[in-house]
Amino acid sequence: DIALRYLTQALELAQDDSEKSAVYFDLAKTHYMSGNKIEARKMANEALRLDPLNKDCYRLIGDLYYNSFDECKRGKSRVHDRSVFYAAYEKYALANDKEKMSNAEQQFPTMEEIHTENYAEGETINTNCWIEEQVKIRRRPDLASK
Repeated sequence: DIALRYLTQALELAQDDSEKSAVYFDLAKTHYMSGNKIEARKMANEALRLDPLNKDCYRLIGDLYYNSFDECKRGKSRVHDRSVFYAAYEKYALANDKEKMSNAEQQFPTMEEIHTENYAEGETINTNCWIEEQVKIRRRPDLASK
């Protein structure tokens, strides 16, 4: 709470978009650490609005999504449950973070799982949960040729 109060004051004192973006990013990190994912994403998006090249914001949003699996899974569809990893992958790609992209890819369903659940690779689905983003179904890359 104290950090949020100081960061809110810092936002009021920021003199340009670059400074404001940095404070919004710090607010996003603070909300993330306190478990408020929705507010963390909102602050990261504000930082991106002021500085669209801030890759750390994309990485943070990717982390928010990646770490939402347990919270968002419904247990009815492996493909749909893993849609949070598609959303995370897309944010990591915007951050050009190849390592985190690879980690997210390893969580994708297999082609067999996609087919068994009557989905198609490339089909668009909604992540639902708090994320609420449209994402494309992808298969796990290490099994892509099988």
